[in-house]
Amino acid sequence: MRRIAAILWPTSVAAALAVGLVVRTPPGPTRELPAAPAPAADALLTPDDDAVVRAHEILASAMADGRWSRQDATALRAALGKLTPVQINEICSVLFSAVNSGELRIEYVGSVL
Repeated sequence: MRRIAAILWPTSVAAALAVGLVVRTPPGPTRELPAAPAPAADALLTPDDDAVVRAHEILASAMADGRWSRQDATALRAALGKLTPVQINEICSVLFSAVNSGELRIEYVGSVL
């Protein structure tokens, strides 16, 4: 019986490097990429006052009822998108503390937000 030798090609870059099949070429000339325009600092840090009020209203209403619904989560996510990171942390801190302490009961299966 005659044996046939099979050539196995590596299936990943790591395997190709291990057997020396990858040819390395010297890097070409580098070029500077244009800088991305920086967003205005005011646009990132200026909260939407209506969204702040709305987020607090959503939390207050849910806490008064003692329950957190999917509609509450959806409404709060919409409001959080217009807040600064500090405000988001404050709102989420109140929300998660209330959930963890049992003050708010989650009425659905899934993420709190």
